[in-house]
Amino acid sequence: MTRTSERPTSAGFLTVLKNPQFFKLWIGQIISYVGDRFTQMALLGLMIGSANTGHEMSRITFFSLLPAFLFGHVAGAWVDRVSRRRVLIVTDLLRALLVFSIPVCLGMGVNHQALMYGLIFLVGTCTAFFATAKLSIIPDLVQRHELQVANALVSGTGTIATLIGTYVAGMIVERLGATASYTINGVTYQISCAAIWMIVVRERPLQARVEQGVGRQWIEDFRTAASYLRQHMYSRRLIWLAVVLSFLSSFFYITLITLGVEHFRLKTEAVGFFLALLGGGMVLGALLAAYAVKWLKETFVLVLAFLGVAVASVAFGWVNSYASAAVVLLMLGAA
Repeated sequence: MTRTSERPTSAGFLTVLKNPQFFKLWIGQIISYVGDRFTQMALLGLMIGSANTGHEMSRITFFSLLPAFLFGHVAGAWVDRVSRRRVLIVTDLLRALLVFSIPVCLGMGVNHQALMYGLIFLVGTCTAFFATAKLSIIPDLVQRHELQVANALVSGTGTIATLIGTYVAGMIVERLGATASYTINGVTYQISCAAIWMIVVRERPLQARVEQGVGRQWIEDFRTAASYLRQHMYSRRLIWLAVVLSFLSSFFYITLITLGVEHFRLKTEAVGFFLALLGGGMVLGALLAAYAVKWLKETFVLVLAFLGVAVASVAFGWVNSYASAAVVLLMLGAA
């Protein structure tokens, strides 16, 4: 795709979506986001039937996050050396193959726990490269003044698709079974792959650093980042804050599922609704924060958010009904 001369004007959502090449990427990743929830809820359905739901969910969460930690920086360095479109296509195909293999392996009597952890790790690895390539290819599809809107579309609608997919996937697993959920997820990856295949794009010149490998480039990038953080105190604090929040989010995610299954005796569909409700609160909270910072200092908004999380977390420990738990979850997500 040959980009026209850039205009220093702002772009709207509809303007960006009218770009056929970006629209193909956008619709593909929306379908992929929805599909991801089907495998998540199918795995959750298996865990609900186990004797130790919390322990198994902690393992799933660990193996889901591990690839991003191990390969996040490597993916960024490697994607800059190859075609981003090709990376998107290959990772979608690999994820479809991996997801399709789950019911086959389970049907052959393979130990479902060992299989699950291995496939979660492999799918997470492909997703790490897919996510990096997706963000990297967006500047090749839109003009510079459209980039902020394009990124907002990908992020915002991706969150909405995740929320919808979580609840719908819970219903599918509960009523049609895990095999149907795995199959739907595999099909969504294929649809995403087909949409990206149709993209016509002239990518930016690849950073073909022949004289040094990806490993050495990653080390140099790491040193540059470390040097930057040593010189910028507030950036260090924000990173530590992000780490703490990620840890607390994972901790609460596992606690939520364990409480729902063991205390409220929830099935997969109801757990999916709980998770979607929590995510819906997060979307609401983001909108409220965007409005609040117009009138209050950012640090004060953060303090209020942390206080809200603390109050809602304590309240969640005292809920004794499905309805009250739903209200507290919405409040917690908003905070």
